Amino acid sequence: WYAGVLALFMVTFALGGYAFVRRGAVTALDETLAEASTAVGEAIALLIAQGHDVDAAVPAVLDQVYFRDLTIAVLDRQRGMLVGTSPADSTDVAADSGSLAPVVDVPVDSVHISDAELARVLARAGARRGAYVTVEGDRGPVRVFAFPRTVGGHAIVIGAAHSLRAQRSLLGKLELALAAGVPVLLLLAT
Repeated sequence: WYAGVLALFMVTFALGGYAFVRRGAVTALDETLAEASTAVGEAIALLIAQGHDVDAAVPAVLDQVYFRDLTIAVLDRQRGMLVGTSPADSTDVAADSGSLAPVVDVPVDSVHISDAELARVLARAGARRGAYVTVEGDRGPVRVFAFPRTVGGHAIVIGAAHSLRAQRSLLGKLELALAAGVPVLLLLAT
């Protein structure tokens, strides 16, 4: 009966430890995504407060922002499209079209998700609150935070995306270690 109590304790401890590590990893990533989106939103708002319009502010900020293993994109809610990162990347838009920023394919290689899928995720964001969603990317799951903002009287959604491949790989190795380690420890204890 001692072995049974020890087994119950070890399994409970292993499951609790795994849940703690998994929840901590998700929470840390969510905080990083929210901080990145907020920082980009504040930078855009600052440029608008300095007299720039949205057409100039969004590409200027996106040209200057770089996060390792994180992709930032901005959705123009009125047009339902991702907005450009620089004039060199932009497509020609008629002057009378009323567009606010050139539309381009935002490079999202670091998260391996298509522009269209990222735009769909950002478009589903509510009008006031940020939302987290995990979607399937080209090379595995991607965690996205969509942060809706109104800047200069214009509704945009700032998105931060990060691949979950590394996190899932680490959790898989931890699962394997626990699945192999608990029985081995039980055999050694008996």
